[in-house]
Amino acid sequence: MAPLPSSVRIRTVPPSPSPVPSADPLVALERTLATSKDPSQAQRGRVMLEARVFGHKATREEVGMLTSICQAEPDKVCVQALDQESLR
Repeated sequence: MAPLPSSVRIRTVPPSPSPVPSADPLVALERTLATSKDPSQAQRGRVMLEARVFGHKATREEVGMLTSICQAEPDKVCVQALDQESLR
C-alpha cells in the first residue's frame, strides 16, 4: 500500500460517549431497585418498570432496563409481551 500524500488529512471520529444516567429521579430509583442484589428490591424495581412500560408511559431507558431484566432471568413471557407491544 502506497503512503498517503502529505496533503491528505485523516480525521478521526471520537468514540461515542457512554450513556448518561437519566436526570429523572424515578428512572434512577427504578435502576437502583432493578439492579439491587436484594431479591425483594429487584422485584419491586421490576414491578415499577412493568407498570410504566406496559402502560406506555416509559422512556426508552426504562424499556431497555425491563428488556434486560426479562432476558437475564430468563422470562420468555415478558420478552414475548415486549415484542407483541413492539416495545423492544
